[in-house]
Amino acid sequence: MNSTTFHPALVGLLRLRSIARLRRSRRRLSSPRRLVLSTLACLLALLWLGNAITSILFRASADPEMLRRWVPLGFAVYGLWHLVKAAYRRPEQGIEWSPAERDLLEGGPFSRHQLLSYRLATVFGAAVLKAACFTALMVPDLKLRLPGFVGALTALTFLELWRMNVEITACGVGKATYMKLRGGVLLCVAAALFTTITIAVYSLPAVETARLPAALVILKHLGMSAAQLESTLVGQVICAPFHLFSDVILADHYSGLLAVRMALGILAVLAMAGMTYRVDRFFQRRRVAHERRTYMKTKDGRRPVRTATAAARNAGVLPWRGGGVALAWRQLLGARHYWVSVLIAFSAPTFLALIPLVVYRDARLAFMNVFGGLAFYSLLLLPAALRFDFRRDVDRMVLVKSLPISPRATVVGQLVAPVALASVYQLCVLLAAAVIRPIGPGFVVAGWLLLIPMNISIFALDNLLFLLYPYRQNQEGLEVFLRTTLTFTAKGILFALVLAIMAGWALLAGALVHKLAPGTDPHVGTRFLFIAGMGVMVMAAAFMTVRLTIRAFGRFDASQDVPA
Repeated sequence: MNSTTFHPALVGLLRLRSIARLRRSRRRLSSPRRLVLSTLACLLALLWLGNAITSILFRASADPEMLRRWVPLGFAVYGLWHLVKAAYRRPEQGIEWSPAERDLLEGGPFSRHQLLSYRLATVFGAAVLKAACFTALMVPDLKLRLPGFVGALTALTFLELWRMNVEITACGVGKATYMKLRGGVLLCVAAALFTTITIAVYSLPAVETARLPAALVILKHLGMSAAQLESTLVGQVICAPFHLFSDVILADHYSGLLAVRMALGILAVLAMAGMTYRVDRFFQRRRVAHERRTYMKTKDGRRPVRTATAAARNAGVLPWRGGGVALAWRQLLGARHYWVSVLIAFSAPTFLALIPLVVYRDARLAFMNVFGGLAFYSLLLLPAALRFDFRRDVDRMVLVKSLPISPRATVVGQLVAPVALASVYQLCVLLAAAVIRPIGPGFVVAGWLLLIPMNISIFALDNLLFLLYPYRQNQEGLEVFLRTTLTFTAKGILFALVLAIMAGWALLAGALVHKLAPGTDPHVGTRFLFIAGMGVMVMAAAFMTVRLTIRAFGRFDASQDVPA
């Protein structure tokens, strides 16, 4: 086996992989059934890019002292986010490989050291693109462009290597050790959040007179109070390594000190790369030793082997229902496996949705704001947290397409788990709001019944976009940018359209009640007609999005559309 750090065949694979990605992206974007959405996404991307370029060229430069404070803080928060994410959901593998990469690389004449070098090369390539985008955004604030790019490249490469070390460690340690590490990380995060939220809550008396919505005002105070944590001893220790990169990025003249800082930044990246090799080798040896011990226990008969027949007998017999129930049950079992991660994901929308209970004193006004916030944050945050549908089965689409199940049953079965979890969570939030600010049960029931078809529309829309533009969870590149642009634009347009329809229907419902039933109480009649009409509209939207998703799944070509 070749003992070099980087096998020559891997160099050729990197080159061919880049060419193949460009060709695949071009073919997907030019596909007839995606042409309309691709054109819309490209136009929106060009519009936003032009707006960004205009804002960069004509905006005033930021305060240098503020930048020297916020740039290292931003890098530190980005690094801590990788740590929290690994504690929030344990990675399935330390170094992520796609099925195509596993087929090509694991059977090849490559050592573990060479495979890790290949992955580091791809990470560095992604860091180059990110550093170029960062430098372009910071053009008005940079005195020296080249040191700015070098500083951003070293900082982002350092952070990507840090992410790899965190994921390798989280995947390599035992379950008991991982739970202890998760508890420690989450405890520290909870302490920091408690401190910042306490400061924000004490400033709530000024929120009612503010022009901005309560959530935005509180989030602004939350960010300001979080920034103050940098002056603490813990904050200074965490941000200290990133001051080196920020000093290079924000340098205003060439000097020997700048050269020393750039050299130290490169050495820091090389040291982190060397640590990545060592950490991966350490946990690889532990994994091999653990598998050997497990094999010997199984061979000696000291560990009973659970047969497939016993597992099937314990699982019981599920009703077939066209196959959709089996798919839904499988996704629910996956959700049970990640129940801690799901609960953590629910914390942010819960906090944001319940803010109006602290701000508004009128029970009805507070509940309506909770309902509106819950609907908005469910649209924005829940689809990314509840991926127990087609998005989780990106590597199983060939198997899913080959099942003797109709497209309708398949789509319905895949949507049951996220819709059910979101609906149960929303009911809990509405009940909590009703307990904190007592309100009639009719409001809770009506609001929840409106949210159920809305959940169907939300998750059907996300799965529709996934089936049209399939992607992997940590995928990067032009396709990801276009997909993100299209997804958030579609959600923004959809939410704005829903608000416009609600406002128009409220006025129309009042006019209809006044004209058709002049003798009735206008408030009661308008409320009933408004809720009934909105229920019909939301159910129609749910039916339409599900039908489009069924059609997209029926036309999905697993041999061509699954990303490599």
